[in-house]
Amino acid sequence: MGRGGNPMQTYKLLERFREKVPGIAIRSTLISGYPTETREQHKELVQFVKDIRFDRLGFFSYSQEEGTPAFPLGDPIKEREKNRRLEELIATQEEIALELNKAKVGSVMKVIVDGEDDQFYVGRTEFDSPDVDDAVLIRKKEKLTVGEFYPVRIEKADSFDLYGTKI
Repeated sequence: MGRGGNPMQTYKLLERFREKVPGIAIRSTLISGYPTETREQHKELVQFVKDIRFDRLGFFSYSQEEGTPAFPLGDPIKEREKNRRLEELIATQEEIALELNKAKVGSVMKVIVDGEDDQFYVGRTEFDSPDVDDAVLIRKKEKLTVGEFYPVRIEKADSFDLYGTKI
């Protein structure tokens, strides 16, 4: 895609970030099925995701768009193959996300409340973008105010959400 650098430089850069900023959340978005992506490159991308263990990671499948630098490359990878690759990446990240989220059980996190539903207040931590990343679902035991921050003890985790109680 015309990005500078090479994989080793990226590994070293991310390692340095984690070294210099303990507790940093590393996030990114990846394209799967880029026109020149080979099966071997896809395997390397899956391994990269496993190695880096992103805190948050989004994916989308390549789609040809007029006016972009990649447009002249066409869209040679079959939709079925792009979907297979995308599903493999998502499953890989889902396993990582579950492990990372389970490690948060028992911790107390600062959570901003974004809204509520019938059962929970819905919030997010400092590491999460609204409407994109994990939600923190806070049991409704007392009245909380949307837009306010609260300390929340994390009691349960799944791949993409945390569950807790305001303390």
